[in-house]
Amino acid sequence: IADFFQAPELLEPRFADRQAMGGGFNDQVGYEDLLELDNIIVGSPDTVIRKLRMVIERLNPGYIHIYGNDGPMPQQDVLRSIELLGAEVIPALKEIQLKPFL
Repeated sequence: IADFFQAPELLEPRFADRQAMGGGFNDQVGYEDLLELDNIIVGSPDTVIRKLRMVIERLNPGYIHIYGNDGPMPQQDVLRSIELLGAEVIPALKEIQLKPFL
């Protein structure tokens, strides 16, 4: 979610400092950092719903892109991920009330 990196005030201080110093993803921010920033959201449907709800309520995005098969996942896991997204995550996200764009 690029908005975190376009609005440094939304970052924790240690990440905002990296950005101010010109740091980028490739050499400064690792996988664990991205998880902590909710830039990468993984987990059970309840975890994903909770984290996406926080991101949506904070950023009020016009679009959200969700991938059910990122990385080297076995086909069975990809299908289960897509199934859970469609059955549990996306219906829960539809219930979130977005703020109108001004």
